[in-house]
Amino acid sequence: MKAKGMMVTAVVSLVLIVSGSAYARQCFSLFNGTVTLEVNSSVKATGPLNGREFGTGLASCAGLSAWPIIGSAFRSASGDIVLAWRAMTVDTSSCGAVDFIVDLSGKPLSGTALLHNDRSDFSNSTTMTKVACPRPLPSAREFESAPAQGLDLQGNGQ
Repeated sequence: MKAKGMMVTAVVSLVLIVSGSAYARQCFSLFNGTVTLEVNSSVKATGPLNGREFGTGLASCAGLSAWPIIGSAFRSASGDIVLAWRAMTVDTSSCGAVDFIVDLSGKPLSGTALLHNDRSDFSNSTTMTKVACPRPLPSAREFESAPAQGLDLQGNGQ
């Protein structure tokens, strides 16, 4: 019976270690630090990307200044890491999904990011460099455990 308990503990520990290492956030700075790309996985591997793009350098689009991203990463023939992603902004007359592509190399990973917005027919480029990630956003559970206090934006008591 003691051996079964030890086996269960070992399996649970292994699952926690593997699941913890699977979430290796990586962040990159664009537009002189005014925009951050946060990817929910390592970009050193080939595969899908997801995460978010946020920062003071983004023009508000329907009141939002952070958007989810989807894309992919792969290694080029030269060994560089190529990222391509789309920022999923609101589709309004002045906003639209923005497509990015960047060829990263070196340590820290850096390269020139090219972007294009079909909706506004706007293109630009910037340097993208790997940076430390900011503190993660609070989970829904953290919001639930802390009761609201004070006044909301309309002056209502909470």
